[in-house]
Amino acid sequence: MGILLANKTNIDLLNSSLINYGIITVNIENTENTLEILKKNKCNIFLIDFDITNNKAYELIKIIKEDDDVKNIYLIGTSINASEQFIKKIQTYGLISFIAKPFDFKLLNEKCNKLLEKFKDHFPDRKHVRIQPMDDEFVRVSFQLKNKKHISAKVINISMGGLACLMYTSNNENELKQGNLIEHIIFEVNNKEINIDAKIISKKDKFIGFLFTHFYNDSNKNLANYILKKVSI
Repeated sequence: MGILLANKTNIDLLNSSLINYGIITVNIENTENTLEILKKNKCNIFLIDFDITNNKAYELIKIIKEDDDVKNIYLIGTSINASEQFIKKIQTYGLISFIAKPFDFKLLNEKCNKLLEKFKDHFPDRKHVRIQPMDDEFVRVSFQLKNKKHISAKVINISMGGLACLMYTSNNENELKQGNLIEHIIFEVNNKEINIDAKIISKKDKFIGFLFTHFYNDSNKNLANYILKKVSI
């Protein structure tokens, strides 16, 4: 998804929100290289700010609509101007939706969720973005079973939906069977603690795959920020 906004704070807010839905965002800093970036990153959706200077948004949309490679991209408009007259005007440019500023994080999440649900058939392969931590990051999970036994494992890959890890020693505890819920799985990314509950969806020898079921405190936000930094271009 391409993002062209006049305000960097709004860009950061949108990035943090959309990463929760497995959407990789591409920040576009100016209108001159927009087409090149949209094509290179094969963007399905383009969020364009009508508050950028010199009415560049209108010119850019016209250019997009005339380019065979990107003319079918889904356009979402945004502006601090949410008057009925303005919205009617920009609707003539073929937008699929409009998000008024200032952005409210909760409302923004709801809007994105509705849009993704509405247009899910147009990008059915969308899944959570998976990140493979570098070895020097030392991303390790630890948790305690009900029998007080501690388990430690190296994270192989991670997303907003779950993680895969490799235990340091083989363990056949009954609690580690597929379908069981493990509470308070703890690990650290970017010097921020992540504390989650997760269900075991796969278990073979030392390998365990987890599906996240609950985030504690700021864990959701901290993990989203970590993944965002890893996928940012």
